[in-house]
Amino acid sequence: FEYLTPTQKAAIEGFISHFNDKSGRLTVNLDTDNPDVKGRFLQIWNILYPLYQSFREALRAKGMAYEGMVYRNLSDRLKSESVEDVFDDVFKADSDFVFVGLNALSESEKMLLRKLRDAGRAQFCWDWSGDMIRDPQNRSSFFMADNVLEFPQAAQWDPDGVSVPQVNVVSVSSMIGQAKRLPDILGEIAARRYSGDLSYIGSDCAVVLPDENLLRPVLNSIPEPVKDINVTMGLPMAGSLLYALMSDISSAQLNVIHKKGKCWFYHKHVWDVFSSEVFRKIADEQTLERVAQVRAEARHYISEDDFSQIPLLAAIFRPVVTDSKLASLQQIHSFAEYQKDVLKLLASKVSDDTALALELEYAREYHRCVNVLQEIGLEVLPVTYCRLLNQLLASVSVPFKGEPLKGLQVMGPLEMRALDFKDLVIMSANEGTFPRRNVSSSFVPPELRKGFGMPTYEYQDAVWAYYFYRMISRAENVWMLVDSRTEGLKSGEESRYIKQLEYHFGVPVKRYVVKYDSMKTAQLPQLTKTEEDVQKIKDTALSATTLQNYLACPAKFYY
Repeated sequence: FEYLTPTQKAAIEGFISHFNDKSGRLTVNLDTDNPDVKGRFLQIWNILYPLYQSFREALRAKGMAYEGMVYRNLSDRLKSESVEDVFDDVFKADSDFVFVGLNALSESEKMLLRKLRDAGRAQFCWDWSGDMIRDPQNRSSFFMADNVLEFPQAAQWDPDGVSVPQVNVVSVSSMIGQAKRLPDILGEIAARRYSGDLSYIGSDCAVVLPDENLLRPVLNSIPEPVKDINVTMGLPMAGSLLYALMSDISSAQLNVIHKKGKCWFYHKHVWDVFSSEVFRKIADEQTLERVAQVRAEARHYISEDDFSQIPLLAAIFRPVVTDSKLASLQQIHSFAEYQKDVLKLLASKVSDDTALALELEYAREYHRCVNVLQEIGLEVLPVTYCRLLNQLLASVSVPFKGEPLKGLQVMGPLEMRALDFKDLVIMSANEGTFPRRNVSSSFVPPELRKGFGMPTYEYQDAVWAYYFYRMISRAENVWMLVDSRTEGLKSGEESRYIKQLEYHFGVPVKRYVVKYDSMKTAQLPQLTKTEEDVQKIKDTALSATTLQNYLACPAKFYY
């Protein structure tokens, strides 16, 4: 271990101390058939390096690589080759490089930047202006102080324009309620800058969405006079109507029962499909009549024969999973072909509906992901196939197209890294959402991650702190909306950045609380029970769900 630094040695010693006694003898029995937690961990740990090596070799043989592998290969080349040999084959000879907007750097990135710096081929521009972002007690300076020291700034920035913004915190007891406050805030900005004319709100104003689930409500809440909008975020597949419908269709297929030579679908999955907004929009009159008839019969299991006469229903409720407990390549292939057929049918139906234009994009992406899995040819259970497909779809989002230099900017925190705005509206400024609490799962324990310069919780904390303080460093007005609900898993706690601004930096914070005391409730018509109704209730066996419906809402029970 002579090649290791003292920090790395200490990290390894701390790690192996969990498995050895004071004399250095292993305290874990790896030969037992029933190992404890430490034994199971070591069994996996012992295969990690061979797995890592064979995986890299398999990728290299195919001319492929993942991101970290590319970075590492480049840094390894730079150890034995000159910058000219590595870069002049790819870029124009004697090209210089300017690095802008960087923050946290990996060890491979540092190696690259050092080589370019020493060769005189790189300049560095660090956005690290203002007293708050440079405060040693602020996590935002965790990386930047070292970066500026090791890679000197190419130019000294003019400190003008860096000031303390006016911070307004709005507490709303609803996630959607935050979006509904947006017209008032934009009206306030327009009144202060443009004599109340909302049409002048443009690229000096940005709405920041740490929670991408707020994108739809925010877009629906922007006032009509604001004509130009640029959205840099994409709408995730998981929030689309098409994804919900295809998930319900897959659930219906996975739970098909084969009995007496027929296939039967469970009523809950069938009704979920019927309730889909996409399905209701593409269903014709004949289809809706058949849906109403199936609902009226209220059977627990519905035969495929009930759908055979209606083209749309016959295509959706065509059984393809013959045995849900069989890992069959042919069955998975049939399932994938069925999904593509349904997607083509749905796409042909919604192609002329402008309200569902976005769903057409989702259908295209869904079709692509199904093709990817189908080409691999997995011999797995149908439920495993669906889980793998959902993992593929989880990373898919449909991007918007807009003019970056025009109109109100709607973006996520990551897109704000090198941009400045006079007015900022930050939604979901809650602890756990901004900054986001996501520590990636890993078999490499924290002490080793820290010792070898790999990302840790402190790393993510510093990255998010830099994003926030850099974001507000040149803003004049900052609005931060907080979801104050304390129900379920939501604590209602405001972001740590609000507390830091208030108590650490002494920034005056204006606070507002939105109240809904005068909300009007819809008036339901009086439902009169006839003797026939009473007799029907007496003749019916009431389930627990039915009684629960009655207690929650008598009208729901009635209908």
